[in-house]
Formats: sequence, C-alpha cells, structure tokens
Amino acid sequence: MKKYNMQIIKNIVIQKAKKDNDKSPDRKITAKVGDEWVQVASGWIKKDKNGNDYVSCAMSKAWVNASDNSKSRKGFVIVTEEDLKALFEKAGEDYPADEQN
Repeated sequence: MKKYNMQIIKNIVIQKAKKDNDKSPDRKITAKVGDEWVQVASGWIKKDKNGNDYVSCAMSKAWVNASDNSKSRKGFVIVTEEDLKALFEKAGEDYPADEQN
C-alpha cells in the first residue's frame, strides 16, 4: 500500500505584508511546516458591496525551479476534516487524529 506524506496544519498566522507595489498582497498567511514557518497563502484587502473590508486569499501553488531545486516550493490546499479522513481511508491509512502543528 502506498504511504502518503501528508502533513496536517491546523493553525495559521495572518500578518501584514510588506507591499512592493499596488498589486502586492496586503497580508501573508504562514503556517509552521516541520520546524520552519512557510508562507502558505497571500491575502488582499477588498471591500464587499456594503463597503466592509474583507481579506481575499489565494493558496500557494506548488512549482519546481528546474535550475535550482532550493527555490522550489510546496503547494497547499484547504480541505474539510471530513474529506481528509475520507482520503486517509481511501489510501488505507489511519487518520492521525492527535497530530497538530
């Protein structure tokens, strides 16, 4: 049976981002992955139809730098705990209920 290398991250941090230009994100969303903090998403402050601020986020996508693998990055997704349990079950693995970061 194939062993999947999934890491469950249940806590994130949202911080003000340094803006390089008008299109740069207003917020960076980080999570502790292993022993290091990794940016997992970016957020932009927008206004809803009533003029209230909200943060629209985009999760980081995986990409590989062919010339320098150290510049490659992991991609991240958000799934419901129910769907995650179903993925583990389908893979024939036990759900690591006590694992938290």
